[in-house]
Amino acid sequence: MDNEQAMIVAARDGVAAATGRQPKGWCGQDFNESADTPALLAASGFQYTTDWANDDRPYLLGPYQAGSLVALPPQTQWNDLECMSLRQISPPMWSTNIVDAFNLLHEEGGNVSI
Repeated sequence: MDNEQAMIVAARDGVAAATGRQPKGWCGQDFNESADTPALLAASGFQYTTDWANDDRPYLLGPYQAGSLVALPPQTQWNDLECMSLRQISPPMWSTNIVDAFNLLHEEGGNVSI
């Protein structure tokens, strides 16, 4: 568990150093994690993870000692590996699809506050 915590902190701090902003969310490689990962992410200051593709809507994974963690299930139609590798969609077409989907959802959402 200490090794996993160290890797999470190193990844978080590397993103913060590269971007000048602390990341709020986590997406593990291959959506893979241990039974301890959600609690370790919450302890490291993450607010959400996209590693749980088991629902269509966000839901609360916590609470943990360090706080709560929200699962934001990824949508397969937006997943880069799913689209480009398995469906053979070109990277430019994939990025266009992402932008179009965002614009449509943003428009449909109107001024909804969460």
